[in-house]
Amino acid sequence: MKKKSDTLANRIYNYIKKAIIKNEIKPNQKIPEKKIASLFNSSITPVREAILRLAAEGFIEMSPNRSPVVKETTIEDYLELQEALLLLDNYACTLAMREITQKDTQRLRDMTIEMGKYCNKDSIDKYLEINYKIHQLIFSFVKNKYLYPLLIRLWDEYKKNFHKVLQSQYFIHSEYFNRFYKLHKELLKSIETKDISLMKNIIKKHWVMFP
Repeated sequence: MKKKSDTLANRIYNYIKKAIIKNEIKPNQKIPEKKIASLFNSSITPVREAILRLAAEGFIEMSPNRSPVVKETTIEDYLELQEALLLLDNYACTLAMREITQKDTQRLRDMTIEMGKYCNKDSIDKYLEINYKIHQLIFSFVKNKYLYPLLIRLWDEYKKNFHKVLQSQYFIHSEYFNRFYKLHKELLKSIETKDISLMKNIIKKHWVMFP
């Protein structure tokens, strides 16, 4: 029974987290606990377990006299997050250059080509899904048991905001998608040629989102 309960709580956790990242549950909006419990045909307990987990990860804000709400990220938070990910992404890509196999390189190449098919405002979700997978594959080369979870945690927080920005009016134009796609192709080339200097320059451009 315990295993089943844990599995249900994890499914609910992933559901709420995805809804937050995709801005379906907006900043400062209450988490609809009863609605989610009904959706999963469950009691409120696994929903609250999921909420506590997301609160610990910084996605949800809780206070004694208030219902749990999605935490709002300030522009200062966002820029600090970019800075942290720039440093860690450099490290992850450096490790990837040392450890990547021909099979891994082909996977990156295939995903990059696939992402290029969705460089338009009508395919934002698919574009971002592949984009996330590319980064996560590169991050997988970080074997340090302390750094890897931190990197994934920061990346999840970034996704929550990055997704919303790309869905805003400012970033729906194809020029922005093409810009990021071009950077991904250049990043792939730097990894294939093991050009660390080129890689660092590309990553810096990648994380400075606002032109």
